[in-house]
Parts: sequence; structure tokens; C-alpha cells
Amino acid sequence: MRILLLSNEYPPGPGGIGNHAYHLTKELIAQGNELIVCTTQNYASVENINAFNKSEPYQVVSLGSSSGVSKYISRLYIIMRLYRSFRPAVIVATGGFSLWSIYLLKKYFKGSAIVSVAHGGEVTESNKLRRYLTAKGLLASDKVICVSHYTQKKVLERGVDKRNTAVIFNGADVNRFFPVDEYDDIIEQYGLKNKKILLTVGSVDPRKGHDIALRALPIIRQQHPDIIYLIIGKRQEWPDLEEIIARYNLKDNIRFTGILSNEEIVKAYNACDVYTLPSRHTSWGDFEGFGISVIEAALCAKPAVVTNDCGLEDAVEDTITGYHVPQEDPVALAEKIIKLLDNAPLRKQLGENARKRACNEFDWKLIGEKYFVEIENAR
Repeated sequence: MRILLLSNEYPPGPGGIGNHAYHLTKELIAQGNELIVCTTQNYASVENINAFNKSEPYQVVSLGSSSGVSKYISRLYIIMRLYRSFRPAVIVATGGFSLWSIYLLKKYFKGSAIVSVAHGGEVTESNKLRRYLTAKGLLASDKVICVSHYTQKKVLERGVDKRNTAVIFNGADVNRFFPVDEYDDIIEQYGLKNKKILLTVGSVDPRKGHDIALRALPIIRQQHPDIIYLIIGKRQEWPDLEEIIARYNLKDNIRFTGILSNEEIVKAYNACDVYTLPSRHTSWGDFEGFGISVIEAALCAKPAVVTNDCGLEDAVEDTITGYHVPQEDPVALAEKIIKLLDNAPLRKQLGENARKRACNEFDWKLIGEKYFVEIENAR
């Protein structure tokens, strides 16, 4: 079957939607489908992008990374021309602009089934035009796959018929994330010896809620003065963080690492005691659609404390693989983290539960098979 995958992001740059699209591509090709990826590729050099695209056993058509009305028109033209030459049986659209394309080019896509993937914030963002175009793209789709039940709830609020939706959780790579015993270099590099380690992996921005974890640290520190909060990811300008660090004198309890290699991230997951992702709804309408990093930590047998009222509720099974806490509540966050830090057997049991569930439910091979079933049914 010929499949054209339209994505807002794609490697070699970082990004959850791009990571999802890349693994979905690999699984669909492994199932014998012929696939072309049409995408923007941000946060990477032209040299790295070209090298990556040439290394993949399928065609990647890059739409460029610039924005603006003229660029959007150019991208739509490229997609339309590619469609006419490839004639796919199915179009899979993932990410905001890809969903807009489905709506704007719908009349050119006659004869092809359209499957959209809804992640999160693109469905609810505050920009009225973008939200309108996204909703129209979802309504124009034969099937809308939602990465969590919370995302599905938001999709249904846009008027999509529930019978035309399915929930398929995000996957994680079991061959990249797993328990390891050797991580002394990470311990040494960041001064973590004999420390309790709290970890968050992902872009350092308001949606991820790092500031909530920072506000929880003084409470945690009362019980565990040796606590270190290890923060891995691209750090953006965020003055509130500096203000919180200074107010509570947290400098010695925090390590910002920036972007690390996959090998280093695996070691950090294994070195930590508790993983946390206290995500929030942002003022511009974004929310955590699922939380892939939580599953990566789970594959390394680590329990997680996350916020509810978002897709993280599906990533963590409350009291079984970790805990849910309310958004914007550093006291509740601290209480659950302390509960795990105080009880090594409980921490170990929830971590083992998390790894078992991740292997059984979130392996990309299983996720890819579920996508293929929905794609086949949409034809």
C-alpha cells in the first residue's frame, strides 16, 4: 500500500511529533508498505538534514523550516505536486500544518483515505485561525487517531464523531531504553554520588512544569537534603526559573545538562530514583498529549509522578506505575515524590510494574500494528 505521511516535524532535529512520525514510518515500512515522508525538519543543520535523509531507506521530502504566508503556499504546492506523482492510497497527517493541509487540499486528495493523528495542543491552541483550520482538517479525515484519551476528549469537542476516532498511545523504543548498571560517568560528571535524584527530560519550557518541580524541591529537601533535580533538555529563556532558584536557594540542588546523547539519557534514566513530569495547560492552549519521556523512564524501570487532566494520565497508571497529582500543586507533587524516596521497596516495585507495562503496551512494534489496522479500516 502506498502511504504519504505529512508531518510537522521529523528527525534529525528533536521533537515529540517528529519522533512519533519517524517510528511510525519505520513500522509501516516494516509491514511492507511503500511510503514517502513530506515534512518540515527544524533545529538541525542543512548538512545533518541532508545526511539523515540520504541514510533512510525511503524518500523524505523536506518542506523547509521557514514560516510566513508565502512559505505556507509553497509548502501546499509541494504537497499537491508530490501527491499527484505518488498517488497514495492513504495520507497520514500528523501535526498542525499537516492537518491544515488536509482541509485546504481536500479536493485534490479524492480517492485517498485520510488518517489524521491528533497529539494535543494543536487541537486547543488559542490562535483562532489555527484552531479553526485544525478542526476542519480533523473533520475532513476518514479516521482521527488520538494519542491519549484526553486528546480524544478535546478532538470530540471540535465536533468529530467519536465513531471516526481511535485512541492509540505513543510508543517508545524498547531497543534504545532499558535497565543498565553502568552509569558512573553521569554520576561523576554531575556530582550525583550518594544523592537522591529526581529527573525530567524534555525541552525546558512552561508546559513541562519545571517550575512546579522547583517549588516542590524545598519541601522535598526538608526530608531529603541530598536531593538533586537533574534537568535534561534544551533550555529556553524563562526568567521565572531563575527567580525561584534564587528565592529558595536551590542552586546546589539543581543540574541543568542541556541536550544529551541517547546513551547519556539512558544512563540518566537509570541513575535517577524518581522521574517527574508536572506538565500544565498553557495560556496559549497547549497541553501534554501523552508524555513519551515517561515511557522511556518506565522502560528503564523507573516510577513517575505526573500531573492529571492531560494525556499523562494514560502514560502512568496511578498507584501502579507511579502517581498522578493535580496541576500547579507543588505540595502534592512533593508529597508523592517523598513517598517514593522514603520507600525503596515501593519505588522498586512501581518501577518494575512500569517497565512491564511499557514492554507489553508501548513497544513501537505493537503500536505500529495498531496503526496499520486503523489505516486499513479507513480505506
